[in-house]
Amino acid sequence: MITRKKSKLHLNIPDKIRVNLSRDFTSASNSKWRVLPIKKSDSIYWIDPAGYELAYSEVPKGWDTFNFINHDFILDSNNKLVVHQPYI
Repeated sequence: MITRKKSKLHLNIPDKIRVNLSRDFTSASNSKWRVLPIKKSDSIYWIDPAGYELAYSEVPKGWDTFNFINHDFILDSNNKLVVHQPYI
């Protein structure tokens, strides 16, 4: 198991962001997906590294577009959440 050292970098947003799924994941063998946030107006579109939209959400209070590059975001499709952690 890979563990990460605690970083001094911190996003001032909730640890878990409730999302709406853009795709049907019922037959997917995976429930965790690495995603990237794309902010447009009052929404964030969560895309996979290939550019496919997997989910969308409202912009959380405290969102700083320039600070997100220091974090990894993981979509949990079973629970309809995006969680984040500092990038190494």
